[in-house]
Parts: sequence; C-alpha cells; structure tokens
Amino acid sequence: MDIRKVAKLAGVSHMTVSNVLNNRGRMSEKTRKKVLEIINSLDYYPSEAAKILAKGSKDVIAFVSPRLASPFISGILSAIEDRAVETGKYVCGIEHYSTRGVEKYGADLLNRLLFSKKVSAVILLSILPREDVVKKYRDKGVPLVLLESKIMGAHCVHANNISGSHSAVEHLIGHGRKRIGIISGKQIISEKEEMMPTTLERMEGYMSALRGNGIVFEPDFVEEVDDYTAADGAKALDNFIAKKINLDAIFCPAGDVAAMGVMARAKELGIRIPQNLALIGYDDVEASRLLNPALTTVRQPLDKMARAAFDLAIEGMAGGMTEDKVTEFDQELIVRESA
Repeated sequence: MDIRKVAKLAGVSHMTVSNVLNNRGRMSEKTRKKVLEIINSLDYYPSEAAKILAKGSKDVIAFVSPRLASPFISGILSAIEDRAVETGKYVCGIEHYSTRGVEKYGADLLNRLLFSKKVSAVILLSILPREDVVKKYRDKGVPLVLLESKIMGAHCVHANNISGSHSAVEHLIGHGRKRIGIISGKQIISEKEEMMPTTLERMEGYMSALRGNGIVFEPDFVEEVDDYTAADGAKALDNFIAKKINLDAIFCPAGDVAAMGVMARAKELGIRIPQNLALIGYDDVEASRLLNPALTTVRQPLDKMARAAFDLAIEGMAGGMTEDKVTEFDQELIVRESA
C-alpha cells in the first residue's frame, strides 16, 4: 500500500495525504479525519519516498566520520543516539556515512547528501569540509555541525585542545621526562595544504609546554599517522626507534587507540612502560583504564560534545540559529599508571 492508493480511497490528492501525515497544510477537519481513518484501517506506514514528497527532504540526520568504526567514533555515535532517545527526536533517523579519510570522498558525499535532498542536517566528526561545500549548505538552509573541527559558516563543537595537550606535556616534564616524542594526526589534510585545526591545536599545546620549560623542539620527535589505529601507533614507535633518538616519553594526541598500539609494540620489544618510556594518550576511551599498565590520557567530554552537536543540528533544523554557534568544552588529564 502506498500514499497514492490511500489518496484514491479517500478521494483526495496524494499531497493532501502527505499533509495529513506531516500535520501540515490547510484542509477541513472532516477530510483530515477521513484520511486518518483510512490510514489506520490499512495499517499504512509512510515510506521514505512519501516523506520526501511531503517535506522536500528526508527526516534524517547524517553522521559523517572518517571511518565507520573505532572506539572513539562508536562512543560519539552512541552518545548521539542516547540524546535522540532522550529528546524523542530522530530516534530512527540517524544515518552513518564514512569518507574513508579521503578529502575528495568527503566533498562528493556532502554534495550528494545535499543535492539529493537525503538529509535535514549533517554532523561531521573530525572532518574539515571545503569552504565551497559549507557555503552550499548555508545557501540551502541545511545545518552543518562540526565535531572536533572549526570553520566559518558552520556550527562547531570542540574541546580546548591547546590546554589539554599542554597539561599532558607539563605532566611528563614534571615527572622528569625531557625527550618527549609526539604521535600526531596529519597536519596538512588536502592538496591545497589546508590544516586540520584540532591537530594544529594539539601540536601547539605540545610545543608551548616545551618552550615554557626551556626544551628545544626537535622535528625528529614528531610522527604523523593517517588512520589513528593501533597499527599506526606501533609503526610510529618503530620509526622513533629507527631514528635512534632515545625518547623517554611519548605523547599521543592521535588518540588512545594509537597509544595502545605503542604500548603493545613496546611490550614486544621489551620496553617497559612507564619505567623506560612514559606514555599519554588522548580521548579516554573506555578501554584505556583496562590496560596494563592503565593508560594516562587526556579526557575529552565526548558524551557532552556529541549531545551538544545533536542539539545544534535540531536547533538549526528548526530555524533557531541565524549565526554560527561555537560550543567549547574543557579537557581533563586523567593520570593512571603509564605516566
């Protein structure tokens, strides 16, 4: 049974049925009741096509991340789902997309979502969209919310990465560590040499802590990773060892999962943590406290950030924001056994 058959039985147009389903438009109460009675008698559930016909777009919030799965991504998506349940909005209307970490894929995906009228709002996690794409979303009136990134023209939710990184490195220095390597995400993320704000801010926090303690920054002490995986972390440690720079600590703002890879590889090589090598991760994913030794890490309030991003999307869809809104959260160093 489809919307046109309901319309035929009720003796009205399919647009009238759509208006009844979405509580829109002008019609007599008699017509509205007649359509509802037929819908109820047929156990009719409106298809996605009917929703698009009625509203011009799907009742969907797109969640776009560099990958479909990781503890960090799953934690964010779970918090968004929890907020949807709490508010009773878009409980079954969140669709997850991946860019595979490729800028071109991300731009193509965002254009497809916008011009195919597939979504009512988009939440981007750890992705910096192109300026032309942001402008298209603004022109079309579709809210674009950035989590863990910032750009003019979009609503943004992020944490104070400079402060978080600075506190981590200060902690290492305060415990006598002077040769501190850093495992970072890519700083340049496009052919146009665009810089990822989150990565730059974490690097800035690292370097400011070194400067403040009279420690000279060493370019060889930096390793960048592509995918933030445990394998990336293990490879970064191997690269440090190959350079023979004899680190006494590693700060890993590329995330806890990459730090877990460092820890696992260190154990294979007989490097004791924290005795030989102190280690600090980032994000405080649930598994961090379960490691042996438990991982010292910078905690981002992921739950609060995800909920704030969902609320911004809902508010933007309702037309409640005429200017960009930026929400910032503090971070906290969680000291455990690894540093």
